[in-house]
Formats: sequence, structure tokens, C-alpha cells
Amino acid sequence: MSDIGEIVFLPGLLRFLEHAAPRATLETVALPAREARLAMESGAVDLAVGFLPDLKTGFYQQRVFSQTYVCMVRTEHPQVGAGMSLKAFREARHAVVSAQGTGHGIVEAVFERAGIEPDVRVRLPHFLSVPMVIAETDLVVTVPQRLGEAFARILPVRLLPHPLKIPPFQVNQYWHRRFHQEPANQWLRSHFARLFRQ
Repeated sequence: MSDIGEIVFLPGLLRFLEHAAPRATLETVALPAREARLAMESGAVDLAVGFLPDLKTGFYQQRVFSQTYVCMVRTEHPQVGAGMSLKAFREARHAVVSAQGTGHGIVEAVFERAGIEPDVRVRLPHFLSVPMVIAETDLVVTVPQRLGEAFARILPVRLLPHPLKIPPFQVNQYWHRRFHQEPANQWLRSHFARLFRQ
């Protein structure tokens, strides 16, 4: 799972394992799609969770939830009021997250189709540092809503509906067909679905 998955899923998953499997250990890895495919085929990785449209042939998948994108700004952002208009979005300075190996590249594709060339002041490879950057600057960033909600609980940032029509995406769990009938894999993915599926 990516850094997003670690923030959104790990606290609840670890709380569950404390009671259901107290001797279990968990290791997360962030792998490019090709490496993830090979690791899952070999059994080195049991599950992949996230927005991973490249995991298709040879994999089962189960929808965990659908997700939308929102704008995140610092609480006291001087140019942003109760909402984010398209004009304000175009005029804003931006942070952009690339998150290679995931489907989040769709965000920049939507910007391009809308004819928006954002004034990008920082480009980041992952989402983890985003809230600290946003909380201390007047930048705007586009993030998945559940991730933004997790950040807004602990930092002085707020979320606004996105002025662009960015299609929602599905967060899925994926497993290789070789392990579809494997009892431990079945146990893990069934409990993961029970904990997080909406």
C-alpha cells in the first residue's frame, strides 16, 4: 500500500490484529506496479490495497470504497473563503503529488483537459509530506477526501469541494489468483473488507 493506505488503513487494521491475531506481524511495502505484480505472484506480498488500475490480468479485486478528490488549504488561507471557485483555483499556487505507480495521475490529466496549467510551486512524489507543506504555506493541493479528512483531524488544514469534475476512483484490495483459495489470504482479505468496505 502507498503512504495514503498506511494513513487511512493501518491504525484500524492494527487495532483489529491486536485482538484477532495478537502474534501477527504486518509489513507494508510501496512498489511500482510491475514489481507489485511479481511480488504478489510469488507470494512475497499477500494483498495490495489502493487505486491500482494496472493490476488486472491474473488478479482478483474487491472494491473497498469509492473516493472523490477535494482541495486542501491551510485553515487561515488569505485568498480562500468558504469555497474554491474555478477562478480561485486557476489563480492559486499549487502543490502537486505525482504518486507514481498509482492511478492518481488522473488529477493532472483532468487539469490538462480543462485547460488549466496550475502554478506549481512544489511537486511531491507521495502524499505524506503534503499536510505539513499546506499547513505552513498558501498553496492548494488536490487530495483524496479520506486522506484529507485524516490530515484535517490533526493539522490546521481544511477541505473544500473541488471546482473541477474529477471522476471518483475506487480503492480496491487485490490478490493474485494463485492465492485465491489459500486460507490465510482468505482470512486477511475477508477481515480487511469487513473493517473498511463501504
